[in-house]
Amino acid sequence: MNKILTLILIMMAAQLSANETKTTQDLINMGKVVNFNNLEFHLKWSANPSAKYFKQEYLQSGSSLDNYKEMITVDALKGKLTLEQALKIKIQELQQLKKTNPIVNYSVYQKDKSYTLDFIMTDGGELFEWNLYKYINKGTGEKQHLVLCSYTYRKIIKTQEMAEQFFGYIKDQRNNMIQELHKIDISSVEIK
Repeated sequence: MNKILTLILIMMAAQLSANETKTTQDLINMGKVVNFNNLEFHLKWSANPSAKYFKQEYLQSGSSLDNYKEMITVDALKGKLTLEQALKIKIQELQQLKKTNPIVNYSVYQKDKSYTLDFIMTDGGELFEWNLYKYINKGTGEKQHLVLCSYTYRKIIKTQEMAEQFFGYIKDQRNNMIQELHKIDISSVEIK
């Protein structure tokens, strides 16, 4: 239980840090550019909110952290947190959100030695997000760490037609985007 609480606190600290600091240092050896779905996403922000947790966010040219349509995020957490534990934490968070936000919905897929969490959420207003999270364990012993590689697609929805377009895009692109997420090379990711 302490591991779960620690992870939640670390993730909250990362979100707070995201709003305060904007650096572009590659902290986990992921590189400054991530290729996804034949597009380049450039490192726009990175943080090391604790000794064991690192987060990097990638956007397309012309996008900003305050205004983007698609984002790739790579998180690395040093320690022995299992894929199942990390997945369970996020699912519990989504289940809590669903109590007050009926749009929240999720599915889990397993491929090889990784899990993909596919979920939709809103800010409670007009901002809708579709997220794909790929969880994978890397390393062993003292070098063991969990890597979360994610894709976010978001859109402001003001009409029923816009909602239909958003959900139609997800329906049409889901399988392709999951495959593309699994193509992102995270083999170089390491926590020093």
